[in-house]
Amino acid sequence: MNLECNYPILSTLISSDKTLIVHKRFDFDSHLQRTSVVISTPQGLMVYAKGSPDAIRQICNPRSIPADYAAVHRVYARRGFYVLACAFRAPPAKGWVMPLSTIRRDSVERDMVFCGLMILGNPLKDEAAGVITSLQDAKIRNIIITGDGALTTIHVARSLGIVGSNKILCLLDGERGGEVSYKEIGEEKESDLSQRMEMTESAKFTTRDDNFFGKRPKNDVFGSATTLNRINQDNRTLEDLVRRCTAGEEIDLAITGAALDIIRDSFEETLFNWAIERTKIFARATPNQKTNIVERLIKQGCCVAMCGDGTNDCGALKSAHVGIALSNAEASIVAPFTSANKSILDVSHVLSEGRCALETSFTAFKYMTLYPIIQLLLAATLYQLDSGMSNSQYLFDDLFIVLFLAMYMPYTGPQPRLIHDRPPDDLFSPLILSSILGHILINIIFFFICLLTLLNQTWYCPVSTALKLNPNPMSEPPPPILNLIDNFLIGAIANYTMIPFQNETCYTINPQTDLLNNLVLISTHENTVLWLFSHFQFAAVALALSLPVNYRRPVWTNVWFLLHLVLASGVMIGLVETMDDHPAFSILKYMFGLREGVTEGFRTSLWILAGMNAVMCIVWEVLVVDVFIRMWVRRRDANSGSKGEDGNIKIRKLLIRGAFVQYLSSVVVAAKNSAGVWNSRWTNRGSPWNLKMQDEEMAEPLVGKSQIVKLELISTGVSTSVDEFDGPF
Repeated sequence: MNLECNYPILSTLISSDKTLIVHKRFDFDSHLQRTSVVISTPQGLMVYAKGSPDAIRQICNPRSIPADYAAVHRVYARRGFYVLACAFRAPPAKGWVMPLSTIRRDSVERDMVFCGLMILGNPLKDEAAGVITSLQDAKIRNIIITGDGALTTIHVARSLGIVGSNKILCLLDGERGGEVSYKEIGEEKESDLSQRMEMTESAKFTTRDDNFFGKRPKNDVFGSATTLNRINQDNRTLEDLVRRCTAGEEIDLAITGAALDIIRDSFEETLFNWAIERTKIFARATPNQKTNIVERLIKQGCCVAMCGDGTNDCGALKSAHVGIALSNAEASIVAPFTSANKSILDVSHVLSEGRCALETSFTAFKYMTLYPIIQLLLAATLYQLDSGMSNSQYLFDDLFIVLFLAMYMPYTGPQPRLIHDRPPDDLFSPLILSSILGHILINIIFFFICLLTLLNQTWYCPVSTALKLNPNPMSEPPPPILNLIDNFLIGAIANYTMIPFQNETCYTINPQTDLLNNLVLISTHENTVLWLFSHFQFAAVALALSLPVNYRRPVWTNVWFLLHLVLASGVMIGLVETMDDHPAFSILKYMFGLREGVTEGFRTSLWILAGMNAVMCIVWEVLVVDVFIRMWVRRRDANSGSKGEDGNIKIRKLLIRGAFVQYLSSVVVAAKNSAGVWNSRWTNRGSPWNLKMQDEEMAEPLVGKSQIVKLELISTGVSTSVDEFDGPF
């Protein structure tokens, strides 16, 4: 057999004395679902092909196909095995008329002889079921989009718990360009294999060659009208399935790529969206279909994470919000995440890290919102009291307390357990706003409790009294903004102060050290007490915001944050408890402008009050916001979801609409048959009516794409138009 061969020779060594030379290779095509090679053998050139059973059957000589072909591969597929069919072909006796380098694929892959089936076992990984369970517990919808066969994928989905054991599973399939039908797929037992084989021994088999065995059954979804097709029930129409789903039956859907194309091209977009939303298994999906499914889910408002390991998954990985590659091949190039361990466990890790990152961002936002508000409250109150803060006090707050707390706060790791509540995704979420407003209110209340407690002390000397007893302490007269002794706020505070000042001399003002820029008096009792108290509020808010553990680990796992919090709290308590006669007080007075005269008992009550402030902040964040307000938000979202128009309601409307259009179409057909022409006069109960169909194509029944149907019933002074059936609801 002499054949011209211009294709580069690729050799594969099988043994030391036998070599197969590959002359032509047709790579795997996801649409054709097969691959083939032309090789040299001791018997001459041979063509070998492998692929899905349906694809190989289409290119084989019907005489070589056994009668139980479809039954056998379906039974093994139901048990979770990957089934590949193999076939071979010898070249024509006269050889091919063209060189192998330019020969077409369709001229090679035809009239082949079926060899047999390869049954491949691919057991689930140990961690797969646990990951799926954790995702389901977190109310995350799990779907399978694969190019594998439908029955094999259904077995995998049942093993993982993606398909509910208490629900009916319906598989939608169809021939491209044909109709869609469905059948219920029951669970398969190991003992059923021999029984299935016996049931298919006498089954009649048909192929695509209509001239050889006769016309192929229209509803034969998989291509073989064997007894196995009718184990559960005969095929039913798509309209029947839609009615069952909208009636409230617990049904899970599986759909093949061919059926999905038919629904997209031949039916309303509402039905296509409904199918995407309800389906849990997409089998025999092409790369483009995978991408379209992901994009459609995103268009429906879903946040989509996709994991894959092959070239066929690249488009879907790129289109998804989160793409996770489980290999180092082409998928890792387009996916933003690549699993180093090639494990599905990393899906949970990515989701945990993402939720933790979002929660950390909102926590940092809340803290950086509360910190300036607390500092503004302190500065504004001191200015109203004719006092102020020194530069060193601002630096101490910003650099020592707030900076390190804010820097170490995001280092808390993710919570490994996924909960069913998602973190808020909006700055104006009730969880965010209630947290911020609650902390503001709590800190304001305790701040003014501290201020009013100070005003009630016998040793307290207000700024107004100190200025009167120290004439001309400033080198320049104060600006009008500082002349606030008689304003409303100071008057209200003076009226609240019931205890008379017993220290007539008050304290002496040193213009060199007690004034800021010769304008603002900073070394006062108000400054000392309120500044020392506000430190604790910075730390209390940071601790309270770090305690929720829904998406982050417990705060004690963040060692650096905890160490600095303890260090800062110790320093702040030390500042409060440093008495006037302590050697370090002179240093503090020089650095921060602290005023002597604060008693020991008041100093102790100051940090105790700060502790109560911290407890209230923790209770508000952990109990009120994270429990009660979260429950309210969850209940509100559930109510809003139930009130919204779901897919079933839209499908019901579509069914009613289609039925009405079908009724109108039947009326028009009857009118046409009786009149003979569209524009003829049709007598109805003695009244002349002129009936016109303005679109010659009849609307498809039920859920089919309905054309614009407009009926004009024209009588004396009467005109009725029905044209509301074009376009979405």
